[in-house]
Order: sequence, then structure tokens, then C-alpha cells
Amino acid sequence: MAAAAGPKCLELAPLPLRATKEEIDAAITPSTLLPLDDWRQETVKLAKACGWKEVRGLMAYTKEGYYKDLYVYFDRKDTTSPVNELASKAFACYGLDGEQTMGAPTWAPIRGKCFVIRQEPAKNMPPPPPFVYTPVLTVEELRETLLFFCQAKKSAFQIAQMRDARRMRESMMGGSFGGTTWSRDPTKSQADILKDTAAKDNADGSVFYVGSGFRSMDKVTGKDVESCTYCGKTRADVVSLRKCTRCYSARYCNHDCQKADWKKHKKGCKAPGPA
Repeated sequence: MAAAAGPKCLELAPLPLRATKEEIDAAITPSTLLPLDDWRQETVKLAKACGWKEVRGLMAYTKEGYYKDLYVYFDRKDTTSPVNELASKAFACYGLDGEQTMGAPTWAPIRGKCFVIRQEPAKNMPPPPPFVYTPVLTVEELRETLLFFCQAKKSAFQIAQMRDARRMRESMMGGSFGGTTWSRDPTKSQADILKDTAAKDNADGSVFYVGSGFRSMDKVTGKDVESCTYCGKTRADVVSLRKCTRCYSARYCNHDCQKADWKKHKKGCKAPGPA
């Protein structure tokens, strides 16, 4: 099979928090510096090529990421270059070098440029089929990721928390847990998988899943699995869902989905009766 064509590393210049699409595109440049065989080689290469004093990394999600699929390198010792406001907000999912934190990350804002590459998924928590890994990272994907995390109603840390919990729950469908063995059903949606396994958790809802902080089971199997009536994406994917302002039962991730579903939805859309 031929290797996927396209950039595997993108250099991102400093950007203000309210950068436009055009400004973001102009700030992203394909780079051939990375990836290398492992992070140690990458650290040495960046230190030499860029003159960085302390190369550090961050794990992050793309807009559509099922797992933490980005790794971001920057110079932690840079105290003079402009603050990369957009990158600092979008990539604030974890501590330095991917450290799991119980609260929002506290590292200093990224200054100057950073380099972004695609991470492979962990072997013990693979995305559900028909996922196919590709190291290619396009300018459009990085731009949409930056805009998504900048405009989201929740922080990057909170979004990572939701997605980490979702992924950990689903990973349990592919192995042994609590003395019981079962397999994930690739024919079911992510929301259905979570709902079907809720009975395996403590009845009092006290089970917590650890990733980016803690997230309680009532949220993981409750609000997080609410999904768009049209496309099926869950709240863990899109962060927020809007309700139909007439029936208040259908939910949509954006206006486009609501508009596309209207022909079908209007047949049963009725305002709720008096309480």
C-alpha cells in the first residue's frame, strides 16, 4: 500500500487568540524536520535546528480526534518571543510531556513557533473500526482544530476529560474487566456502546474514569452520550448540542445538521403540552 501523501509535520507561528482563518493559514507551514523514530531524536533535532534551550512536548486532540492524536513541541525556555495565544489555548489538554493532571494545566503559555505532528493511537485503546491511522496532518485540519478549541464553550482540558473518559469506557468493550470478557460491537454507535455497558458499573454511579482529571460515571453515561439527532456525534465529540426550540427533544451539533434533518423531524415536531 502506498504511503499517504501530505505533510507529516506542521510549523505554527505565533497567533493571537482571535486570529482569522486567513491569518491561521498564513501562520502554518509544512516542515520536514519531523517526525523521526522517537521523541528523543525529535527533541535533539529541534534543539539543534531551532536553537531551542528546553524542548518540551504536549499531547492534544484534533477537532475530530477520537484519541489524543497530536503531539506539539515548543521551547519552554523562550521568554522573549510573542505569546502563541491560539496554540496555548487549543493545546492545553494535559501537563507537560502529556502528564495527566487532576486540574487544568498550569504550564506557562507557549512563546514563539511550535511544531505539530500526528501521534499513533495506544495499542490498548484502539479507535473503533473502520479507523485507519495516517501520519498526514493537513493545514486545514490544524486550522479547524485551532478554531474549534478557541471557540468552544469548554476549555481544552475539559474537552480532553470528556473524550478520555469516553475512550476508556469503550476500551473496556474490547478485553477483560472485573472477571468478565467481552468484545466491542463495531456495528453499534459510540453512544450505544456507552449506554449498553452502563449496567456493568456501580449502581450508585460512583465509578470514576481517570484521564485528563476525573469524570464521574453519571456524566460519562449521561450528558456525554447525548447525540446529534442527525449525524449521531456525541457531546464528547462536539462539546455542546442545541435543542430544537419547538419540541425541545431533538438535539443538533450545529445549524447545518438541524437544517438537514428538518424534512424528517418536522413530521413529529410538536411543542410540549402544559405541565
